[in-house]
Amino acid sequence: MLTAASFFEKFKGRGLLYSTVWTPAGGGAGATFDARLMRGSGSTIPQIGAAEPAIQFIATDATGISQGDTVALNGKTYKLRERDLSNCSADGTLLAFAMREVAA
Repeated sequence: MLTAASFFEKFKGRGLLYSTVWTPAGGGAGATFDARLMRGSGSTIPQIGAAEPAIQFIATDATGISQGDTVALNGKTYKLRERDLSNCSADGTLLAFAMREVAA
């Protein structure tokens, strides 16, 4: 069966993805997975209007990831904000979150 995740797999090994380290906000085991870093064109909350980066990844690579968790990629640490529904796949195999950089 062709899924969005199976298409996303084609990005691996082509320099299009970043190794991402996930740390759950409540503690416990996270994971390391590959994610696509997307530069936002605008906030997913219309009232804010500022651009925020987002990540997109295969849902099963980070089962349980949620708003408030942190991820580290490309030399920076980010806190996950709301799901970026416009970049989540309709079949549920890809997730995306808007994120905000955490000050060092």
